[in-house]
Amino acid sequence: MFERILFRRSDLSRHRNGPYAKEREHYLTLLMEEGRALPTLRQIANLLYHMAEQLPLDLPSITPTQIEAAARQWSTTLVRCRSSRHRMETKFVFHATPGNVHLTNRSS
Repeated sequence: MFERILFRRSDLSRHRNGPYAKEREHYLTLLMEEGRALPTLRQIANLLYHMAEQLPLDLPSITPTQIEAAARQWSTTLVRCRSSRHRMETKFVFHATPGNVHLTNRSS
């Protein structure tokens, strides 16, 4: 799946070797089947990568408060404009909320 949406070797390597690659790939496949555009899938792939790094996915469950805190922390590293940070936080929270993302539904 990563090969279909990412073109740079460095991006492919980072995503393939990053945390929860299989789960991220599965979620992206579902979104592609829904008809999401390639630029949107690229954006979500990067967001998922950062979510996998920021969220404590080794815990049995993650609270909405933990998701929001991780979103705030992540967004401050990207943009300085407050409205842009808010948009990025909103996307992070949406895709990290159970039922939307499958990173926490990993098989052990």
